[in-house]
Amino acid sequence: MKESFNPSDEEYKKVEDLPEEHQGEFADVPEEMGGGFVKKEAMENTEQTREKIGSGQDVENLQRQALYEKEKRERKETKTEFVRLGEI
Repeated sequence: MKESFNPSDEEYKKVEDLPEEHQGEFADVPEEMGGGFVKKEAMENTEQTREKIGSGQDVENLQRQALYEKEKRERKETKTEFVRLGEI
C-alpha cells in the first residue's frame, strides 16, 4: 500500500525533511521570513515581486508611479485628439 504524502505534516520542517521524491518541488523559506518551506513556484513569485518593487521602493511608490504614467498617457492622447480636430 502506497502512503499518501502530505507536506503539511508536522514532521516536515524543511525541504530536507521531505521524502526525496518530493524535495525538488519545494524550496526552503529563510528564517527571517518565517522559516519552513513552500512550493517552488510560490518562492519564485515572491522573488519576482521583490525584484519589481526594487530596493528601497514600496508598493505605494509603485502605485503613484503607475498612476502618474497613466495620467501622462491620457494627457498625450487628449492632446493628440485636439490636434486632429484642428486639422479638420
